[in-house]
Amino acid sequence: MTLAAGAYLIMEERTGTSASTVPASSGAFQVIDGDTVRFRGERLRLLVIDAPEISSPRCPAEYQAGIAAKNELSDFMFGRLVTVHYSGRRDVFGRPLVHLSVGGKDAGKHLLSRGLAVRYAWGQAISKIYWCGLW
Repeated sequence: MTLAAGAYLIMEERTGTSASTVPASSGAFQVIDGDTVRFRGERLRLLVIDAPEISSPRCPAEYQAGIAAKNELSDFMFGRLVTVHYSGRRDVFGRPLVHLSVGGKDAGKHLLSRGLAVRYAWGQAISKIYWCGLW
């Protein structure tokens, strides 16, 4: 889902020392799935959580949960001021690892509280087992 004009993003610079307000217009900020967003053409990966996959689900239940997680993340941020906190680290795909927050509330923790993400376990396919009912 692409956020409409009128939504705004506060983006911390990668140094973490300054912030600027940037209009989140069509194509500038996009929710890819429950743990990945695109901002200014760059994919960003949320720290701490693993959300169900949409592009390569292991079962139909994971796909449905993935759509729900994507929609919840979009709704959580839409029309609000969102802060991107860069960790300075990247994942195995080269995506910057970030925390997103709205009004001081962390997006990842929000998805965890709704049952739409699990805590990320480095190198383990925990979420795939969880979403497909094998847990």
